[in-house]
Amino acid sequence: MIGAFVHLWSSDRRVIRRLHALATLDPQMAKGLQAREAWRRQGLQVLLSRVRERYGHPVAAKFAAAVVVVHMLTSFETFDHVASQTRSSREVGDTVKRLALAAVVLYGAEVGEEAA
Repeated sequence: MIGAFVHLWSSDRRVIRRLHALATLDPQMAKGLQAREAWRRQGLQVLLSRVRERYGHPVAAKFAAAVVVVHMLTSFETFDHVASQTRSSREVGDTVKRLALAAVVLYGAEVGEEAA
């Protein structure tokens, strides 16, 4: 699924940036982009539910928060920032996949001095 988003986001970054900018000015455009984001979030919820059933991560108590983090990681804005001018789509995809895996596995783990 992340590969599909990377492919989409890399197809024409300049146009996607402009569409997102236009959405800040045009309520109809904003509504359309919000609907796409809701669809993407629902897809991630389904995917992460399957991952949780198979591997036990993310833990149930942190599931909603993990969805938010993976949703952020798979956004165009994250892709665009990580891609900058020098990284290939493949490099960006690999980075986002690693971060998403870390988020799913580690979300809910103890952090700070108490965990040590």
